[in-house]
Amino acid sequence: MVYNVDFKKARGPLSFGIIFTLVGVLFLVIMGGIFISSFNKKNSMDAETKATNIVWEEHYDSEDGTTYSPNYEYEVNGTIFVCHSSTSSSIKSGDGIVYYNSNNPGDCMTDFDNNTNGFLFIFLLLPIIFIVVGALQLKKCFTKVKIAKELAKRGILVKNLPYQLVNSNISVNNVPLKCICIAYKFPDGVLREIKSEPLKGNILSDADGMCDLLYDANNYNNYFIDFSITPTGVGNPNIIYYNQADQNTFASINNDTASSFDGYNPNNKF
Repeated sequence: MVYNVDFKKARGPLSFGIIFTLVGVLFLVIMGGIFISSFNKKNSMDAETKATNIVWEEHYDSEDGTTYSPNYEYEVNGTIFVCHSSTSSSIKSGDGIVYYNSNNPGDCMTDFDNNTNGFLFIFLLLPIIFIVVGALQLKKCFTKVKIAKELAKRGILVKNLPYQLVNSNISVNNVPLKCICIAYKFPDGVLREIKSEPLKGNILSDADGMCDLLYDANNYNNYFIDFSITPTGVGNPNIIYYNQADQNTFASINNDTASSFDGYNPNNKF
């Protein structure tokens, strides 16, 4: 490595991706287990009949309000059985069909429960979405680290840039994390406003009040910003000392708005 780079800062917070992925996996296991269990139970029923009577139980809680679950009374070979529904709904639905095991008529399932399984299958998409979103965020973090490692080998280092701290779109205890934001005119003559990954901890400045920029000469979207980036003493560093004071303006930077610009493009190669 030619430059010392804090790769933990380069990747940004991992917590978002980890939490989304774990929550998604947890709910997928729970909901998937319920769905599979109910599906297997339905497949074990080899007979069905029409309920002779339906008694609706009423349930109430402060979150869901009033919900209903049916008890189906049905007759098999002159014996009356009652099939209790294991689920409830805000509406009274169902055709009064009872599925049961001909060898054990008391082993039953209502069409009300069977219809609920269809909705449960649809809801299985939610934890899958959580997993996909979390995995994409983790991939994004690791891609940033990969780019930072390439920059540490052969990036161009710009020292002593003035900066502002702006709010990111990530909060801890309802307090937005800060990002280092700079305006820098790159060799193509375009003045770009770019920012670091959200800063973790209480270190929001360094002794000289300046920051450093490491960027890819072939792709200005690949960069890393930190308060201090130093050469390792290995290789030949390419260092530029900032002298664009007249070009550095923060007139268009809004401290309360987090830019959506991520500072990298995984499709760009070094």
